[in-house]
Amino acid sequence: MKKVLVAILVLMLCLGLMVYCIFDKSETKAEEPQVDMPSSQESSQKPSMLPELPTQPELPLEPEEGTMLLPIYVSDPDRRAVWETVAETFGKSCDVQIRLVDRAEEAVVLVLPDGEQVAQWSDRCVDLRGTGAYAQLVSWDLAVCYGSKVCAIPTRMEGLGLICNTQLLAQYCSVSELSDLQMLQQAVQAVTEAGFTAFAPAEPDTFARLVASLPQDGRAFVDLYLANGGSFTQETRMLEGQAVFYVGSTAEYVVQEGTAPGIVPLCMGHEETREHTLCVAGSEVICIRNEGTQEQTEAAVALLEYLVVPQASGAVPLDDLMVLSPFRQGTYAANILEQTLRSDLAAGKECLTCTVDESEAGPLAEALLAYAADPTDENWAAFSEHI
Repeated sequence: MKKVLVAILVLMLCLGLMVYCIFDKSETKAEEPQVDMPSSQESSQKPSMLPELPTQPELPLEPEEGTMLLPIYVSDPDRRAVWETVAETFGKSCDVQIRLVDRAEEAVVLVLPDGEQVAQWSDRCVDLRGTGAYAQLVSWDLAVCYGSKVCAIPTRMEGLGLICNTQLLAQYCSVSELSDLQMLQQAVQAVTEAGFTAFAPAEPDTFARLVASLPQDGRAFVDLYLANGGSFTQETRMLEGQAVFYVGSTAEYVVQEGTAPGIVPLCMGHEETREHTLCVAGSEVICIRNEGTQEQTEAAVALLEYLVVPQASGAVPLDDLMVLSPFRQGTYAANILEQTLRSDLAAGKECLTCTVDESEAGPLAEALLAYAADPTDENWAAFSEHI
């Protein structure tokens, strides 16, 4: 009997365990989250790719907070790097964000190769007559004007003139004694009789632009040049110990050992021009479009002031562009001839201004060559018509 009761008790315990396990499993299933499995069509598709990010960050369309955007266009790609450096320094000093742009239409400040391109912008240019940069020019005639408006001013210049080898000339006279055309004729005669070449070959465009800018009729000077070794048919060469005089520009000059170049005053007998030095011409100009905001215009004018006024250190920022500056306080000079011009200007000498733009030099040079081949009154009149 006891065996039967034990068996029944064991059976009941087993049944209880079975019921408990079944109940616990059903509760566990109810608590599991239901997950939707993808269909066979969805599972065969590739996952979408992330969008490609640009390798170079784009420039912001708007200036940084607290700054003002000033777009500048520099037409010469070789000059962009130096302009960008100078402009960046200026921008940091006054919270102006400078950006060099690729199209002139997008710019407020334009740096152009010469005054010719300014013509198409003349009615859209800020008048620069009252600016400090205009006041600092070595000659106000260098400014590009339309009517009474100063549309552009140069940031770079070159000097044109009669250059001499002072070492050879010293045997006959000094540079200071060549105060008029008659003294120049006597010096030319003396060096020619001594067996030297008076004039080295000249580049016709440069020679024509210089003659057109002389304070009186330059025909006598051209005749003197042609009669004493001067020509336009040979390759232009600087003084090499044989020629005493050379008509050229500071931009063309190459420093050579054994030469001591000097600048012959371009007075040609005119008392009021005795203290003149080289004739100067602008070869890069800057203008400001009047279509920017008032703040942009003011910042652009401030940039001009910054370029030409010496800083506390005494340095003139425009000198960082490494060009012969047309402003009186500039100091940079690439060669000894530019140094001589700088010295003359610092001494208070005035400079003549070239009246012929580079773009007009071609026809003028052709007329000069025609006169050199046949020096008649008619051919000289044809040359004078281009002045």
